[in-house]
Amino acid sequence: MSERQVLRQIQFVMAGDVWPGGSNPVYGIVLVSALIFDKDAIARLTVPAVIIRPGSGQNDSEAREEPGLENTEPEITLVQRVAGDALGQKATIGGNIADETASMGKGILEIQERFYLKVRELRRDGGVTIFARAKTAVTARIEKGGTLSFREYGMEIACPTSAVCPAATSFDAQVAGPNVNLSWNLPPIRYDLLRMKLRAVAGSTPPATHTDGTGVGIVGGDLGVSAVDIPGAGTRSYSLFALYDERSDVPTNEDISSVALTRTVTV
Repeated sequence: MSERQVLRQIQFVMAGDVWPGGSNPVYGIVLVSALIFDKDAIARLTVPAVIIRPGSGQNDSEAREEPGLENTEPEITLVQRVAGDALGQKATIGGNIADETASMGKGILEIQERFYLKVRELRRDGGVTIFARAKTAVTARIEKGGTLSFREYGMEIACPTSAVCPAATSFDAQVAGPNVNLSWNLPPIRYDLLRMKLRAVAGSTPPATHTDGTGVGIVGGDLGVSAVDIPGAGTRSYSLFALYDERSDVPTNEDISSVALTRTVTV
């Protein structure tokens, strides 16, 4: 993923985080912005808040061999507010917690634990090379409505300079009597992944685009991982596409397609 895509993926992953044991979101707002927020602006955010700000960067250290790679260093700020905390302890380590499945009363260091967890998931599930290289001290101040605490993190990310829309993996087609059983593994679940689309055509030349040929229904809906086709006797070719929506906050319209994965069988 490019820098833009990685920042949006961080936003997507953090915004979808919920506390264990319930369905309450961890964060009140997750924002990608180049604005420098002063203390008054930070105080008006719905907490807990995550502010993701693009940072400096440089070409990858092996840019001579991989000129399409770069290192970028976004800055992420976590913000929390805890009511009834005259000494700043609760805003730091938590207190007055009436519901463990909600953010109210949890300190900035508890929010940080969830933040680190999602960073690890980005590495594991999304294939993003990301880690926290530095962090500031926790800052807290008393204000109207409670004690506000926040901490800034310097992140480091290695990414391509161009946008990437991954295809599925392990696409397979097996003939079983009159049926062709097709299966695959989904690409990483991303903020812009809309649906998988399977197209078929008679003959040995697979469909070139996601509008060519005939559609084959996918078991389980848009993000299913299998399909069954009953094409009749002869040669049949398939193309599998991952479709993305790069323009909407919530994926709605297919406007970018991955490369096709293809298979040809004889029934």
